[in-house]
Amino acid sequence: MRDKFLKVLNNSGFIAKIINPYMSELLQKFIDKFDDFFIKCEGIKGCAENILEALPTNKKLEDKICIATFENENITSFIDLILEYPEKDTITIGYLLVNPEMRGKNIGSTIVELLNECAIAENYQNALNFWQKNGFRIELENTNALNIKEFVLERDLI
Repeated sequence: MRDKFLKVLNNSGFIAKIINPYMSELLQKFIDKFDDFFIKCEGIKGCAENILEALPTNKKLEDKICIATFENENITSFIDLILEYPEKDTITIGYLLVNPEMRGKNIGSTIVELLNECAIAENYQNALNFWQKNGFRIELENTNALNIKEFVLERDLI
């Protein structure tokens, strides 16, 4: 999911990169723009290292995806995702932050829509794998008006 989402973002006009702990200073510079939000919602100033490491008790770092989009080496948006949480086939958005100077340009909405498309594609692929594993073959493949792939599957009964 991580690589697919990153590829989808980059193919949609964003310059997107996985944010890792070595980039915490750069992320902190961005997070500092949201002091009011963090103080109001969490009671403390935002901390990049805490955001990069924060996980529910039953999750591991490999279940977490942190991606930032960039313009001129500056972060324009940041999304923090937890895969398969709180249940299977669910993605939880921890944070979705858009540079206050760039709001109103549909950046956040576009990122959420691309994430949704990526998650749908992942679920479709899992479903398609199931049917193919059970002897079905693709007879017809189409992309509908919502840019979602549709398949007609067939299997011989004898």
